[in-house]
Amino acid sequence: MSSAGRTRTEPIRVFHLIETLAPWGAQQQLLTSVRGLDRRVVTSFVGSLFGPLDLRSGFEDAGAAVVPLDLRGTYDWRRGVFGLARTLRQQRIDVVHTHLIFANLYGRLAARAAGSPAVVTTLHSADYSYQDSGRWRFKIGKLVDRVTVRSINAATVAVSAAVRADYARHLGLTGVEVLPNAVDLAQFRGDWGMVRHLHRGELDCQDTDFLLVSVGRLHREKGQRTLIQALESIRRAVPRVKLVLVGAGDEQDALRELAQERGVADIVHFAGQQLDVRPFLAMADLFVLPSNLEGMPVSLLEAMAMGLASVATRVGGTPEVLEDGLTGLLVEPAAPEKLAQAVIRLANKHELRREMGERALAKVEERFSVVGHAARLQALYERLAGRVLLPAAARTQEVLA
Repeated sequence: MSSAGRTRTEPIRVFHLIETLAPWGAQQQLLTSVRGLDRRVVTSFVGSLFGPLDLRSGFEDAGAAVVPLDLRGTYDWRRGVFGLARTLRQQRIDVVHTHLIFANLYGRLAARAAGSPAVVTTLHSADYSYQDSGRWRFKIGKLVDRVTVRSINAATVAVSAAVRADYARHLGLTGVEVLPNAVDLAQFRGDWGMVRHLHRGELDCQDTDFLLVSVGRLHREKGQRTLIQALESIRRAVPRVKLVLVGAGDEQDALRELAQERGVADIVHFAGQQLDVRPFLAMADLFVLPSNLEGMPVSLLEAMAMGLASVATRVGGTPEVLEDGLTGLLVEPAAPEKLAQAVIRLANKHELRREMGERALAKVEERFSVVGHAARLQALYERLAGRVLLPAAARTQEVLA
């Protein structure tokens, strides 16, 4: 049954489709968005094409029904399109919201097969510029992406102006709205002093050690190789430096070997995948994001919400978040010496780092709070479903409260 056939007071039924529920940036951002939505306005479903399902309990706690589709592979069309279309009809979905390339393709086609739901896609990263291999599979995928987004989508949003520009260049997309990633600031408030002390102790890290923390998948696009290469120079200038890498991925063994080759293995700690990165941010003196590719880095927003100064690479949407010289320092990607110089510059300037961290927190509060993000997202769903369920005045009063 379409949304027009139901009462105007029933919540809009939104089905999010994403590739996995691994605790990575796009997935964490989706969880933050779902948590921020008003359940009187939106009933959320979250479909995952593949495993893992690490964030399942988080979505369920946020009131979302999780639907694992268990595709056998990336080209399992029967389940990916027809099985999903059946679910969309059974659940009377009003809006299908897709995230990441395979979910975008399957979600659009399934929505078309289901016959009624409006489709919106969030563009999370400048994938085409970074991953263009020139191979025929890539070209076919790009063509299908271009055709389906133009012919099926009712709306498309990007997490940053940089991502919007990338898709305009590669797919010719116009009319894409920027809806930046956001953080739930309430999750970062409080006194983290004891957490900092305890976690440093677990890593045999003294109060006098200068602790760098980097959060992200251990993947070539995240640039951890550059950071490990930079550690040699950093250590010469800052003898008490240590590095914690939070995340897992296919680069882990290679990064361990690189740390060994460079003679810095004794000061690099691999913390593995973490569902909650806040304790690691709490014990950091400086956050480092050495990425080669970013859309709108969630980990950077979280570090800023914790009041940390950061050193990050000037890629994608990162300069839209981090103001060079004010909330941290920006350097060019894949440049170990420049990264090292920026870290060394801030290492012995505690007061400057504190001031940068305060400005970083203020910027997140002003521009990247989940309250404003969720309000804009709800307004989009209402427009796509053709209904307004909670009067604007009521929403305004709740935000002010």
